[in-house]
Amino acid sequence: MTMKIRVDPDICEGHGLCAIDAPGAFKLGDGGIATAIDTPVPSELEISARAAAKGCPAAAIMLFE
Repeated sequence: MTMKIRVDPDICEGHGLCAIDAPGAFKLGDGGIATAIDTPVPSELEISARAAAKGCPAAAIMLFE
């Protein structure tokens, strides 16, 4: 099964925790707003992407499987 991630830029508050938890899955843009680097997510990044989504204070990360 393939995992895809999406960050809602209207909800993201720029905390940057996702890029700390899963630096290979997220990058930070202007104002610290996150975007997904690769979707579908490479299998080796799925665990860290899940942790990032769970730890997002704004709940801006959505995972699709």
